[in-house]
Amino acid sequence: MFNGRLSHWARLALLIAVLIWIVIYFVVRVTWLSGWLPSLAALVVISLLKSRKLFLIVLLLIAIYVGLNWEYYSTTVWAAERAESGETRLSAWLFNWQVTRKHFLFGTGPAGYAVYYMSYFPGQAMATHSNYVDVLSQMGIVGLLFCLWFFAALAWTGYRLCMRLRGTSGFGEGFAVAGLAGCIGCIIAMGLGDWMFPFVYTQTIAGFDYAVYSWVLLGGMVALSNMDVSDDMISPDPYAVAPSP
Repeated sequence: MFNGRLSHWARLALLIAVLIWIVIYFVVRVTWLSGWLPSLAALVVISLLKSRKLFLIVLLLIAIYVGLNWEYYSTTVWAAERAESGETRLSAWLFNWQVTRKHFLFGTGPAGYAVYYMSYFPGQAMATHSNYVDVLSQMGIVGLLFCLWFFAALAWTGYRLCMRLRGTSGFGEGFAVAGLAGCIGCIIAMGLGDWMFPFVYTQTIAGFDYAVYSWVLLGGMVALSNMDVSDDMISPDPYAVAPSP
């Protein structure tokens, strides 16, 4: 949508990938809220950055689709999500507060609340299913404020980069838009599970294997924002020789 240097075949391949993703997460696995809501938010951000007209069209299509399938979403999907995660998350947050309220300022330390759980509530312990609650419990309100500040700075960096490269129609603009939209998606995903800071007691060390991609891409967005070059100098050909100063 933004990189005008892509070939038609590359655009077609990417479009097919998007359609496959939509089928998987909006049809096959639609009851998993964490699977589709963050990415849907990212797609909405991308459409808004492309044009207001496209943004309104996307919102209209979503409204029409949900309206035509309202009974299914309001009963089957909502009931399944509430039973699987919704009520569980709320119970986990309330339970965690029994520990966090006594360590509100600086928290219980990294993974500290798990030790309290195993020591005092071994039969009731459950993961919080939220990075924000995790950070609050482990690092206190001080750590949570720094965490929110960090992600706000990431989003602001991505927005400034998008505005700087707006209209250049190259790889840089496409990457900047994807980085900002992905950042917004990550911010939402953090509230639905421990997806950005994997909690090893629930996801095992394997959770870091997929979380690292988000961090690498966000880091790439920040790196691009610090490059004092125009988008035209970001060559689409990896073997092309850069012009001499």
